[in-house]
Amino acid sequence: MMLHLTEVCGREVVNRTIRRCAYFLLAAWAATSALLAQGGASAELAQLKQEAQQQRAALDRLLARIEALEARTPTAPVPATPPEPVSATQTVPAPASEPLVQRDSVGDLNTAQVLAGEFPGAISLPGKDVSLGITGFVKTIVFHDSDSETRSVIFLPALLGASRDDRNGASAISSELTRLGFDARARLGTSRFRAYIEYDLFGNTLNWRHGYLTWDDRWGQILAGKYWSNFMDLQTLPEGLSEPTASGAIFARQGQFRFTRPLSKRLSWATSFEDPASSDITVAAPVKTRTAFPDITTAFTLRGETSHLRIGGLVRRITIDPDGQPNYGATGWGVNVGTHFDLGSRDRLVFAGVYGKGLGRYLLGILPTGGAFVDEQSRYIAARPSFGLVSTVRHQWNKPCRSTVGVGYASVETDRLQPDTALRASLYGLANYMCTVSRFVTIGGEYTYGRRWNKAGGQDNNRFAFGMQLF
Repeated sequence: MMLHLTEVCGREVVNRTIRRCAYFLLAAWAATSALLAQGGASAELAQLKQEAQQQRAALDRLLARIEALEARTPTAPVPATPPEPVSATQTVPAPASEPLVQRDSVGDLNTAQVLAGEFPGAISLPGKDVSLGITGFVKTIVFHDSDSETRSVIFLPALLGASRDDRNGASAISSELTRLGFDARARLGTSRFRAYIEYDLFGNTLNWRHGYLTWDDRWGQILAGKYWSNFMDLQTLPEGLSEPTASGAIFARQGQFRFTRPLSKRLSWATSFEDPASSDITVAAPVKTRTAFPDITTAFTLRGETSHLRIGGLVRRITIDPDGQPNYGATGWGVNVGTHFDLGSRDRLVFAGVYGKGLGRYLLGILPTGGAFVDEQSRYIAARPSFGLVSTVRHQWNKPCRSTVGVGYASVETDRLQPDTALRASLYGLANYMCTVSRFVTIGGEYTYGRRWNKAGGQDNNRFAFGMQLF
C-alpha cells in the first residue's frame, strides 16, 4: 500500500502528509493533557499519554520504512535498444532493464557481469536525449603450442602447415585481443537510434572490428554497417579464452544492410544484403573477380525460456571476369541450423550444423580460399561443397566459476586437380575452466586441440593457455 501511494502521489507529498498528521496528534495530546490536568482526571491522562506514545512510535517506524524504501528503490532505467540474442556464454537470461552500453559478447569473458549491472562511462548530453559511452576491456593470454610455430593468439587448425612446417612448438604472450569501443544512443519520438564503433589490437595494430548504426521502432529494426553476418548464430559459439574459432562454425563480420522484425512474442525474422566477395577461391594464378550482386541471407529465430532454434540461409555468386573474355561463375548457397537447451540452471547443451556449396570465408575450419576451385585455362569453376558441425556443453560449477567442453569439425570437398597437400577437413576441440574472481575480472585456463587433414596426410597441435580479462 505504501509503495502504491508513493508511486501515485510522490514520496515528498506522502512524507509531508504523514509528518503533519504526527504533529497534529502530538499537539492534540498536549492540549488534552492540559485539560485533563485541570479537571483532575489523572487516570484518563495517563491512558491518553500511553496511547499518544504508541501512536508516535508507530509513526516513527512508518517514516523509517519510507526512508529505507527510498534508499533501495533504483532510478528509472534509461531506455535502451533491444538486445541482440545473448551468447552461449550466458547461463541466465539478460535482465529486463538492459544497461546503456552493450558491447559485443563474442570473445568477451565478462559479458554476464556487464549485462548484470550498470556499466560505468556513459554520459548524457545536457538538454538532449542523447547518451554517450566508452566500453572495452584488456585481455592478456600466455600460451604454448606443441607443434604450431605461428605464435598467433587465435588458433585455426585449418592453417596448420599453411605458412610454416609447424613441426616444432612455440610460446607467446599476447594482449592483441584487447578492445576499445564507443557507443552513442538517442531517441526521437518512438524511434531509437544507436551508433557503435569497436576496435581490437589484433595484429598489433588498431583493427576495425565493428562499426554500425541501428534504427528501432514499432515495425522492427534496421541495421547498417559492419557487424556479424546474419548467416551466423551467435548463441551457438562456445566461450573461450580467445576468439571462439571452432571448426564448423559460421563466423564472419562484414558490411551489411539488415532488417529484423518480430513475428510474434518468440519468433523473429531477419534478412540482409551483405558485402560480397569472389576472392575466396582456389586458383593456380591470380585472376580478376567480379561481385555484381550482394550476398543475401535470411534467418528465422524461435526463442523459448530455456532454448532457442535458429535456421538461416545464404545465397551468393562467385564470378570470374578475365579481361577481353566473357565472365563465368558459380552460385554458392548454404543452410545453417543452431539450437541450445538449458538443463536446469547450471548446464547448457549447444548444437549447430551447416551445409552448402561455395561457403568459403563464412565457414571456420576450411581455408578462406575454400569457396570454389578455378582452372582458368579451361574456364572451369566449381563451388566446393562443405560441411560443419559444432557441439558444446557448458557447466556452471558455482556462481563465479564455469567450464566449457566442445568439439567442432569442418570438411570441404577437394577437386581432382588439387595437390595432395590440399585441405580436406579440420577438427577443433577445447576444454576450459574460468572464474570471475571479482566484478569485471575473469581468469581462466584452457586446453585446445587442433588437427588438419589433407588429401594425403595431415598434422595436429596441442595448445595450453592461461588468460586474464579486466573490465
